Amino acid sequence: MTEKKIPVLAVRQPFAGLIAADLKGYEVRRYPYPQGFERQKIAIYASLTNPDRVHLRHVKTVLKSQNISLPDSCFVHGAIIAFAELSGCDNIAFPSEFNRLAGSHYAPSSYWVDGKTYFWDLENIQLIKPVTFKFPRGAVVWAYVASDFLGVA
Repeated sequence: MTEKKIPVLAVRQPFAGLIAADLKGYEVRRYPYPQGFERQKIAIYASLTNPDRVHLRHVKTVLKSQNISLPDSCFVHGAIIAFAELSGCDNIAFPSEFNRLAGSHYAPSSYWVDGKTYFWDLENIQLIKPVTFKFPRGAVVWAYVASDFLGVA
């Protein structure tokens, strides 16, 4: 019998925590997500990398404008903190569109690059108790974890 594996997406804080708190519905990347991942359950890993101060300040400013404080999930590092489902991938063609959706992705406007900005749509987000996970050496964005390690079928 083949062991079921779940893709694990590494995301820097505070963005991973915003996804886990179901505040961030789009993950911003420079490329579309891998083929075959649509409608697939993924795990969100809060990377060990410390948040960039500029990004953290930007996130706090956007949250403050929405009368929301930084969720506790934004302070976890080195653990899987949520599950989500990838439901679509959109190439964002114009900076105005990127900026209009700022409250759904929280990335600063400097993240938008002409022709190279993709929103990975996230749905069915579930916050979980953090599960310490050692991201494999050399893996930058994706890893895999056995579903039984996370207690899911």
